[in-house]
Amino acid sequence: MHHPSSEQSEQTTIASTNTVETSGAATNRGSSLGNEMQKKKKKKRHSKRTSKSATNLKMKTNTGTSPRSPQPQSTNPSSPGSLIVPVPTPTSAYLEQSNLPPQRSLSHLPPPILIVIDLNGTLLYRSGSHRTTPVPRPSVDIFLEYLFATFHLMVWSSARPESVQKMCRRVFTSRQLSGLLATWDRTKLGLTKSQYDNKVQVYKRLEKIWEDEAIQGMYPGTDIQQETRREKMGDGSRGERTLKGRGRWDQSNTILIDDSVTKAASQPYNIITISQFDAQSAKKEKETAPLMQVIRYLEELRWQADVSAYMRREAFRTVERWEEDDDDNDEGSQDSGSSGGVLL
Repeated sequence: MHHPSSEQSEQTTIASTNTVETSGAATNRGSSLGNEMQKKKKKKRHSKRTSKSATNLKMKTNTGTSPRSPQPQSTNPSSPGSLIVPVPTPTSAYLEQSNLPPQRSLSHLPPPILIVIDLNGTLLYRSGSHRTTPVPRPSVDIFLEYLFATFHLMVWSSARPESVQKMCRRVFTSRQLSGLLATWDRTKLGLTKSQYDNKVQVYKRLEKIWEDEAIQGMYPGTDIQQETRREKMGDGSRGERTLKGRGRWDQSNTILIDDSVTKAASQPYNIITISQFDAQSAKKEKETAPLMQVIRYLEELRWQADVSAYMRREAFRTVERWEEDDDDNDEGSQDSGSSGGVLL
């Protein structure tokens, strides 16, 4: 029996050892490669999650839907919940008519004129301890007697209906109350519920009165009336044409008396803006007598064929001092359109 030599045994042992080492190295390399691939997969998944989160955050930021971001309230005037009342503007037709030269009426009698009168701040004031018992303006009784004797009168206040009734009973007599063409309040301003319930800037659009058939039906007289107006002709020139038909209340014969010029934004040349009457101004009322100044202005205005044309050029302005004229009852001064007052 042949036995391997010691040299052969040593070579066999070395070969076996190399095989084991090679196999172990391969195994280690495979294990390392697997670990590296798993790390890459984990890193890729983490990168996707991070990218997705960033995209979602960007979308939330752009759309403003983040629950932590407070949403601003809408200030769109057309929004039902908005407290902003859109500011009306005059129509081109209104501006064109008011820009015509003023002319006195050719009739021996002044044309009918509708006075739209405000209450709080104009005829009286109600605030503080006088909230329930309003304080009438000095000379308001003389002023109202003049208005009812000379013009056609209606009330339009921005106060609530119950407050308007209280103020009317405070300044008007029972006879005067029955002589009003209409009594309008806050419900006639075209406000939304939220605007009605809050203190907002309001506007008295006179076209609402002119479109009201009940008020138009109270225009005096039922006979066919004739009037001559200067109008823009088709060729761009201006000429006169005679119109026949029943008269109507419009910008030529409607006057708003209010302490806020802003309320007449849609008809800026149909308002007599009187100084606001309150507890502070009450002390100076005897010197300025603004209601008496209005009477003098109306005495000229009532003879105009179009009040808006006259008021655009000769707007009412109060002066610091008012004095009565000794000849205020003179018949001649009344015929000439003077109320008997002298402005100093």
